[in-house]
Amino acid sequence: MTDNVRTESESPTPTQVNEKSDMVSKWFPRPQIQIKERLPGSAMNKKAMNRFAILLSAVVLTVAVTPAAERPFPEIMKAAYAANGGVKKAMTDKDNAKISTEAIKLKAEFKAMEKYWAKHGKADAAGWSKMASMEAGNIVKALKKNDSAKADAAFKAVGGTCKTCHEAYREKGADGKFLNKIKG
Repeated sequence: MTDNVRTESESPTPTQVNEKSDMVSKWFPRPQIQIKERLPGSAMNKKAMNRFAILLSAVVLTVAVTPAAERPFPEIMKAAYAANGGVKKAMTDKDNAKISTEAIKLKAEFKAMEKYWAKHGKADAAGWSKMASMEAGNIVKALKKNDSAKADAAFKAVGGTCKTCHEAYREKGADGKFLNKIKG
C-alpha cells in the first residue's frame, strides 16, 4: 500500500512548475487588469484637479461677466430709506461704528440709484444720486478722523440731495405716500 505523501524526490522541480504554468497560461490566459491607484498627488489626481479648476474658473468667470438683474426702484428706495434712518438713529445714539455701517449701506444704495437713473436717461437724478453717494462716503471719512461736525454736515447734504430729487420726481398721493412722477 502506498501512502499519498510525497517525498522531496517526488516534488516537481521549479522548471517543471514553470513549464506547467506556461502551458496553463497558453490555454487559459489570465485577464489583464490594470489597477490605477488614485493616491493624493498622483498624476491622475493632478489632471483631474486641473480640469476641475479650469471648469470652476469658467463658471466663476461666466457669473462675474453676466450682468446682475436690476433691482426694482422701489426696493432701492426702501433700502436707502432704511439705511438713512439707521444713520440718523446711530447719530442720535452717538454710535460711530453703527453710523459708518449704515452710511456704507446708504452709499451703496445711492450707487444703485445712480445706475438706475442713468439707464433711464435722467442725468439730473443720476447726478443727485452720485452727489448723495459721495456725501454718504464723506460721513465715513469724517468719522475716521473723529470729526462729528463734518459727519453731521455730510448727512445734511445727503438729505438735501434727497429733497431735490424728490421734488423733481415724486409727488404725494392722496394717501400721503410718495408716487413716482415718471414711469419706468
